[in-house]
Amino acid sequence: MNSELKASISADRTIDRVAMRPGVDAAYQTLINEVNSTRAELTPTEYALFLKEFSTAGASELGDLSIGYADANFKVLDNDGDGQLSKDEIGKRKGEVTSANGERSEIGLPKELEATFLDNLMERHDSLRFESRDDGFLTLYQEPRGITRKDLASAISRTDSLRKQFAPRTYLTKGFDSSPVADIPDSVQELLNLGGMELKSVSGSLKDKLKEHHSEQPNTAMAVGLYSATTNEIMTEKGSYEAKSRQHEIGHFIDDALSPGRSHFTERPAFVQALDKDMSALSSATEWNKEFPEAHLFVRSGLYAGRMSESARKEIFADLYQTRDTELYCKMRSVFPAASAAIDKALHDQGIERFSLKNNAPLSTACGDTRALIL
Repeated sequence: MNSELKASISADRTIDRVAMRPGVDAAYQTLINEVNSTRAELTPTEYALFLKEFSTAGASELGDLSIGYADANFKVLDNDGDGQLSKDEIGKRKGEVTSANGERSEIGLPKELEATFLDNLMERHDSLRFESRDDGFLTLYQEPRGITRKDLASAISRTDSLRKQFAPRTYLTKGFDSSPVADIPDSVQELLNLGGMELKSVSGSLKDKLKEHHSEQPNTAMAVGLYSATTNEIMTEKGSYEAKSRQHEIGHFIDDALSPGRSHFTERPAFVQALDKDMSALSSATEWNKEFPEAHLFVRSGLYAGRMSESARKEIFADLYQTRDTELYCKMRSVFPAASAAIDKALHDQGIERFSLKNNAPLSTACGDTRALIL
């Protein structure tokens, strides 16, 4: 896979792990840990792309993290030691950071990331310095010149409350250990590792294991397999269908991984146009419930409607990626040849392999179709 994809997946993982932390200080420390571990995983070029991608895709988290940064490094930022951070001090710090030698400042942060935090503090300076009204500090004609520790404490308390209320993200299957899987292709395993994905296999009914999440995530109420992007989990039920279910859910992960942030490959114009081409070639008189009962309900609904929803496109990708159910895989290829080719090309371009067939037969001949780029 290319450097851009590695950087994008690493940034997505970092954003998700930071977002799962309910407190500002904990989120900031999680970011530091992620930045340090990612530096060891990626090449310098990939790491620079990672920092750029995080600053873009993680913009929603930067406001919270900049407060955590200011709180953790208040003494460094308070250049004159008067107990408040002025705009001049923030601007001076940015100049020191950007002109320093090496890739990191003396506090251990990548220079680009610290500069981003300083920019955010500068933008929010006028509001942050009024977070707490210290009557002992202000006079009738005086406004606070800078951000105090009390301001930061007030901002952190308010933000922590909002994070707990609106971002209560925890592992869906907390307490279940990851399960090693022997047959995952090397390139796919590398992708899963970069994304911080945990593969979890549960005994019994998965939907029952997830019942506490049914009200907030209705899709868990009927799950036999699940890819949870925000908690970095792939969950499957143990049993005879587990291998197919796991490949299908990994297909959802790859669809997500092929585009930055929370966008998907199946949202890209090239894929949508390829699928539209397939749809235009199909007969509206076909009884799809009879002709293609094994297709996902969302897909059959789209076939009848003449257009595919976003959810249906994701299911098409997952079933065109999995190969465990070879009959379904081949039927999907025959119904959606242009979409299949678009997926084949994306996988080929990034060097992402498919799973082997059950009998280890060449995948290129599985459907009697040797024209497509099938890895």
